[in-house]
Amino acid sequence: MTISDVQAGRIGEYLLAVYSMLTTGGELVPFQVDADDDHRDLVVAVKGKNTFASLQAKACFSLGASPPNAPARGGRMVELHFRAHPDREDAFSPFRTQTSDVGPRLLQLINALPPSTKPLPGARLVLTTR
Repeated sequence: MTISDVQAGRIGEYLLAVYSMLTTGGELVPFQVDADDDHRDLVVAVKGKNTFASLQAKACFSLGASPPNAPARGGRMVELHFRAHPDREDAFSPFRTQTSDVGPRLLQLINALPPSTKPLPGARLVLTTR
């Protein structure tokens, strides 16, 4: 029996959550997204702050070429197929990181976000009934 694509994806999400916590000593807190409508599988927030990043995780357990002219599945007109190769340079090489650097790299990206993307300090939404 082999691991399905859906199972591989979920395992990748869990590993991303675990490594983001472990490699930052708990400074990053992951939140699972229940409905993946906006192509985000996981949100990681900085503990004690309102800064966060939305992440899309991809995982596979074997490397190989995509079949040429693969038909779209599920009635979709277009599918995106790409491969990142861990053993040679490709378009995704600049984004590679060691497992031990996953959390620190995410913290670096979150901290570098422009202020306009971060919630205002002390901003709250209060709902009351009349």
